[in-house]
Amino acid sequence: MSLAKLNDRTRALALKRASEHHEAGRHGEAVAQYDSLIQNGFASPEIYAVRAVCKQSWGDQYGAIADCNTALDQQPRDVFALYTRALSRRILGDYDLAIRDLGAVLAEDHRYGDALYVRAIIYADMRQWQEAISDWTTLLAMFPGDWRALHFRAKAYRDSGRFGEALADYTAAIEVHPHLINLYARRSEIYRLMGQHELAEKDADHSRPVVPKTIGEPDICSKERFLSLLRNRSLNSTLSAATENNPRPVARRDSHQ
Repeated sequence: MSLAKLNDRTRALALKRASEHHEAGRHGEAVAQYDSLIQNGFASPEIYAVRAVCKQSWGDQYGAIADCNTALDQQPRDVFALYTRALSRRILGDYDLAIRDLGAVLAEDHRYGDALYVRAIIYADMRQWQEAISDWTTLLAMFPGDWRALHFRAKAYRDSGRFGEALADYTAAIEVHPHLINLYARRSEIYRLMGQHELAEKDADHSRPVVPKTIGEPDICSKERFLSLLRNRSLNSTLSAATENNPRPVARRDSHQ
């Protein structure tokens, strides 16, 4: 496809097609669409950043980081590129670098809730419970009643032996979302740890679905599933910005060929 033929309409269609491929789990095809855009001069930081997310989902963490680096070369304070790079660094186990990226995101926008979510999860992965609890607490000040923040903070309380506080968080989450039976199962576990077996059994009964759970069905409380939701939400937001900004073609840099 020649640069002359890659007009605004063609570019918009390519972005739409890439987004559809990504949403359908065809990450390689999505990357190929972004490759074509970049090769034809549409090499904005947003394009590199969204291609990074597709590479990340495809399992190419080093490629995702390289694309984020390219985006950050052009826009050093691009919070989406910093955030995406942090996700890949977490997957690779580079926790300190991931935390540094997320700190840079929060320095630019202290209300970037997704960055707080991910940093708290990383702190929990590192068993730095107090730091994780601190980030969850900050999130809950921003978004009171957020059941996921309550759930993950409760896990940090549980794992650090603070069962009473874990119980309070699960109870608060259930009060806001009484239909989420997974939360009853988690609270049941806390009751058992506290020796309150009658209440534990009551919650366990409440957590049993009327229709048996399908084998392999994802747990809504899984941190990996939640991180996937965050990644897709951020991708959709940045993709919308790339479409609306509609940058003109730019000369392709040799270092990215």
